[in-house]
Amino acid sequence: MIDLCKLKCPKIPVVRKCCFCIPTYVGIAIFGYADLTLALVAFPMLVYEMVDELTSGRQREDIHYSDPAVHLPVIVAAALADILLTVLLLIGAHRKNKLILKIYFYFATFSQLMTLFADLPFVDYTEYKKSLIYIFFVFLNIYLLFLVHNVVYVREDSLEIQYRAYEPHRVSV
Repeated sequence: MIDLCKLKCPKIPVVRKCCFCIPTYVGIAIFGYADLTLALVAFPMLVYEMVDELTSGRQREDIHYSDPAVHLPVIVAAALADILLTVLLLIGAHRKNKLILKIYFYFATFSQLMTLFADLPFVDYTEYKKSLIYIFFVFLNIYLLFLVHNVVYVREDSLEIQYRAYEPHRVSV
């Protein structure tokens, strides 16, 4: 087979510890609980904002480019999906089940991309605190996806050090 591209993609680094000191599964659980807590705090606020925008007849002056009837339900649905996916992540991390973590990885990657594409056009870049907090949490989610990817795909159990008993060589005559 002819190689169409001579360039090789860089290898994803293999990590054995989360944040250089915590075992990977424990780190995934810690980040999962932090993500679940933040999502459970943000979800009622998003629902309140959606209901307030849809039921009030007033026009907001700061929204010139989005329709709250479209944007806010998408964000609330993504937040609900994030809560369900985080529960799935925690189940997979506690059971050390790679199949559940693989399911989480695919759906969370899709959900993260959809949320970014839905949110980025509507981020108010003049509010630096909100933007920095949003970017911080996006990077935390990306790091969590990196850890899950590392556990599921990159790190193989066969890479661990294994000791073998002495095997004599058979000589056939």
